[in-house]
Amino acid sequence: MENKKALFAAEAGAKDAFKRIARDRNCNSGGSPTCDNYSIGVSDATSSITVSGDNPKTIVSSGQIENIIAKIQVTVSFDANGKAIQTSWRQITD
Repeated sequence: MENKKALFAAEAGAKDAFKRIARDRNCNSGGSPTCDNYSIGVSDATSSITVSGDNPKTIVSSGQIENIIAKIQVTVSFDANGKAIQTSWRQITD
């Protein structure tokens, strides 16, 4: 059960970061709200998110509940009109 909660938190964090990037493609380099390194609460879990790069950008979201951690990596590129497009979404296993 905790594994699913951690994965859900990681997915929620990745979706939140994608929304921030879609609103402000510079959110990881001084934009607002910032997205370079932040955390959000997801029910009784936590998601820690980092965004790096310019084009493409890489989102890494780690969902954690107790000592269970799940990670999602998302790659986001921008088309000729500046629209954010998700180009990959995968779970990272260590």
